[in-house]
Amino acid sequence: MNCKEIINNRNKYCSVKCQKEYEYKVYIEKWKIGNESGLRGDYQISMHIKRYLFYKYNNKCVKCGWGETNIHTGNIPLEVEHIDGNYENNREDNLILLCPNCHSLTSTYKGANLNKGRKKRSKYY
Repeated sequence: MNCKEIINNRNKYCSVKCQKEYEYKVYIEKWKIGNESGLRGDYQISMHIKRYLFYKYNNKCVKCGWGETNIHTGNIPLEVEHIDGNYENNREDNLILLCPNCHSLTSTYKGANLNKGRKKRSKYY
């Protein structure tokens, strides 16, 4: 269903990896047209969205271009920034990737805009 591999009659996909790739593509398509919120749970950004943003911005901070890999985790510690500060607004044009330093300098970092539309999150703090 996702790739050109030949599969047997019982399966839709040639592998679990192929299935996950297909699910990712479908999710992103739905998100781009507004049929997916982009949230996982009450306020966490979907891993599909994060993956998409890392690809879109080439694993680099939008402001300074930083994109170093953490030698202990093997990850690039970039963070998703909501430009308008509203964590529920996960439209593509409202999301960018920032390094921890650039993110900490934004006006909405770590609840700097607390009590401005973040009522759902208050139960976690």
